[in-house]
Amino acid sequence: MITKIRLEEYGPFREAEFSLAPLTVLVGPNASGKTMAMESVFRIEHSYRDVVGERNLELATAFGKNDSTHVNEVLDEVRERVFQHRRRTPSLRRSCVFVETSKGSTVFSDRSAVSAKEMSATDSWGWLPWSVLLKLEPADLRRPSYLDASDQSISATGYGLATVLADMKLQDEARLKWVAEHVKKVIPSFKGVRFRRADVPRNGDDTIAGQELIFDMEDVSGLHPKVVSDGTLLVLGIVTKVAVETVIRGDIQESWQEPDLLVLVDELERALHPRALGELVKFLRAMTEEMNIQIIATSHSPYLLDYLKPEEVRLAGFRDDGSATICELSDHPEFKRWKDVMTPGEFWATAGEDWIREVRK
Repeated sequence: MITKIRLEEYGPFREAEFSLAPLTVLVGPNASGKTMAMESVFRIEHSYRDVVGERNLELATAFGKNDSTHVNEVLDEVRERVFQHRRRTPSLRRSCVFVETSKGSTVFSDRSAVSAKEMSATDSWGWLPWSVLLKLEPADLRRPSYLDASDQSISATGYGLATVLADMKLQDEARLKWVAEHVKKVIPSFKGVRFRRADVPRNGDDTIAGQELIFDMEDVSGLHPKVVSDGTLLVLGIVTKVAVETVIRGDIQESWQEPDLLVLVDELERALHPRALGELVKFLRAMTEEMNIQIIATSHSPYLLDYLKPEEVRLAGFRDDGSATICELSDHPEFKRWKDVMTPGEFWATAGEDWIREVRK
């Protein structure tokens, strides 16, 4: 689990450090860096992983066999690839993302002030959970889809949901039942999904046979995705992504013993009734307790915060110099006085963010 992140010269952040809980929600005004802070590890880690490519699995296997000679050979090549990638990537120059986990710490950086040992981020990839980013769009979740056999996963925006669930129906029906049960806890009227063949556009005017979702709800069956609420689709997308990624990472990381998963969700509260928000928070918190998953999300909803514990909330704001920073609710000078009589949502709505300027001077 990631326990702390420090950002230096990263986007709107000149210098900011904040801790993370198993479930953490970042809130604050627009353009305060919530999404960028949430995505920081994902963006840089995956950028490096893409550069290293197939050597990741080879490195993991070498670690699992305690083959130190092979590990060092692979790391030498990895370091060179990462170094060359840094030189060609302007967005990473000057930036520093320090990541502290329950197993150790690492630094992703291009700044000369960081020592060579600290800059060897690849040495510490075994400490980092695999991260997935969700910026779900109802339009993509509704679309009929076709995925190659080697790519049975939902995209960040939700495309592929129909194909992934249809594949579960064929190969892992127990997991599809698990998905339906957990969606129903958040959306009580949800009964399940079925599938039908549909033409999916591909390569200009060509089409290919794919899958389309059909929804069964409490009072009516056979609903087309276009008439199903955005909230239902968003919850189905989140639950399905968790179900898929826990299987994928467990298979790949057998030699690592720790199939950790970091799920990042942008605008968690979209299109959900306040009561459904409470059930969604219960589901997400249960995932962190039962499945070795950490979840970081962003939100603009004080109603969502009402269902969170104070230690699960991080508040983005600004310093006097205009740079962004992140605080905990407990950093407010009056927090101890109000924490037992206000929910986090009420506290945020009352206190706002201006106090951060004074706390972070």
